[in-house]
Amino acid sequence: MLKRENKENTMKKTRNMFAFAAVFSLMVCLVSCGHTPTPVVSQDDGNGSISHASGQIFTSENFSAADTDAFVSPLFPSGSSGTVSGDPSNEPTPTPQENRLNFLAAGDNIIHEAVYTDAMALAAAQTALNGYAEKYYFDSMYNGVSALIKNADMAFVNHECPVAGEKYGISGYPRFNSPFESLEALARLGFDVVNVANNHMLDMDASCTGLKNTVENASKTGMLVIGGYTKEDYDDLRIVEKNGVRVAFLSYTACMNYTTVNPASTMIVPYAEDSTIRRQTALARANADFVIVSMHWGTENSFSVDGEQQRLAKLLNECGVDVILGHHSHTIQKVEWIGEGEHRTLCYYSLGNFLSTQHPIKNLTGIFASFDFVIDSKGERHVENACAIPHMTWYSTSRDRLQLYLLADVTEDLVKTHGSQLRTVENGGTFTLADIKKYAEQQLGSFLYYGK
Repeated sequence: MLKRENKENTMKKTRNMFAFAAVFSLMVCLVSCGHTPTPVVSQDDGNGSISHASGQIFTSENFSAADTDAFVSPLFPSGSSGTVSGDPSNEPTPTPQENRLNFLAAGDNIIHEAVYTDAMALAAAQTALNGYAEKYYFDSMYNGVSALIKNADMAFVNHECPVAGEKYGISGYPRFNSPFESLEALARLGFDVVNVANNHMLDMDASCTGLKNTVENASKTGMLVIGGYTKEDYDDLRIVEKNGVRVAFLSYTACMNYTTVNPASTMIVPYAEDSTIRRQTALARANADFVIVSMHWGTENSFSVDGEQQRLAKLLNECGVDVILGHHSHTIQKVEWIGEGEHRTLCYYSLGNFLSTQHPIKNLTGIFASFDFVIDSKGERHVENACAIPHMTWYSTSRDRLQLYLLADVTEDLVKTHGSQLRTVENGGTFTLADIKKYAEQQLGSFLYYGK
């Protein structure tokens, strides 16, 4: 059973996170259901690239080739025989310590045509400036939020576009196929986990093995990929260990644009089916300290939580899930604790959009979910310091020069020059910075934190 800290300490401790959070090397574990984990050394090329293997536990550290014998599974220390040598009375008594992991999550990263067109222009400028060799450059679009991502111990993002390969044609809405560079940018930003389970995940499967290619391409970046599975590895656990905290990731979608999958395909779409959720959450709880579930659900462009979201959230709470990260509505939806007693579930019903060029300003305003996983000195587990940090995507009146900003950094001049001001019908007229902040406040209530 998990205990949770009262919300009254949230703002104070979250501010400490911004000041003191340290970035450590990622420890990635994929624990296969029913398999005995084997000690394996990770393959880290020094640039954050991590190899993954089903049914194995391994860590990613900065180490030289001479050190490889020491880097084995934490469950099987090198040279361990299961007995203690020497006189135990002479051994120092270890001081109990707290293990804490700060987590950050972003919503829908949507590579519309205007986004990748802008990325082509940025790449050309980078090529002239420093010899940049790739066709698209997305990194600078995230400059306004990059420090926040880098300072988190672990970070998650939903990439709402297949990345099937450029030879099949790069495309935007309604059938997406994004450049590989869009994933590379997310990895360089510091995202550790990328989700691909969403209503667009099969957009390219009529043209090629789109989902399979997307999972393979995302894996090349070193990020842990959730939401895209094969029939053989669907029940394998995706567990990341960092700062002495083991976090299991599960991912489901409740909606799909294209419901047919090639019968010959080895891939599985992780639909939000009750029996699957019960089975996999039980496995995850037995093997990790905390369980996060990514849920693609709800109604597009709705600011309210629908009945199916509420039903699934209740089910996930009953299954012992600690945090739900919701997305799909492209709007901010409420945040709340679900359940009573010692076990409660922190639910972000919708994080809204991350990067996109949708038209209405409310579709261009999203949030970061921020919270801490804590194992205290008594071994009790807590989710603490939960808050929602709003951000906004800005683009010009010609729908280019994209830039993400924390809402705390948005000025009246940025709002006045926002391309969304041209969409008076969708926005109900022109809007001000106060209007955007009022929207965030209404949706988030006491969870709202501007980060400054």
